[in-house]
Amino acid sequence: MSLFRHWGYTGFIEHCAKAADFYRQKRDAFAAAAERHLQGRATWEVPTAGMFFWLKLLLPAGKDSFELLSKKGIENRILAIPGMAFLPNRRRACQLRASYSLVSQPEMDEACRRIARLVDDAWRDEFAQYAKTEVCREALLRSARRTTA
Repeated sequence: MSLFRHWGYTGFIEHCAKAADFYRQKRDAFAAAAERHLQGRATWEVPTAGMFFWLKLLLPAGKDSFELLSKKGIENRILAIPGMAFLPNRRRACQLRASYSLVSQPEMDEACRRIARLVDDAWRDEFAQYAKTEVCREALLRSARRTTA
């Protein structure tokens, strides 16, 4: 209340407009970084309020953001909150919440690059696991037989 008394109504409204513009620019910068680095790896809606992006990572079946952030996020220096932390039933989820309010544009780019690498690594790991399976070996043998026949 003391700030409101100090600024008055007009000063308060001007401050709110400046703050909204500042965070709109930050949001737009994060959206641009996400467009550059996360296309095909995540989906999102550009938020109309708040200071966070809610990203849905496009992960292999059975994978979730908690597992990914717990195992690989720390080693890749990613600090984000897995989606399950915000769900009432704590179910597995592919979402994560990323803050854009306190980081610079270069840091946003780096964050999105690291998240993209995390998703790519999850798919690489999934493919490596599949490549070890008998089903994959049999498919490769069938393919090899067709090309030599």
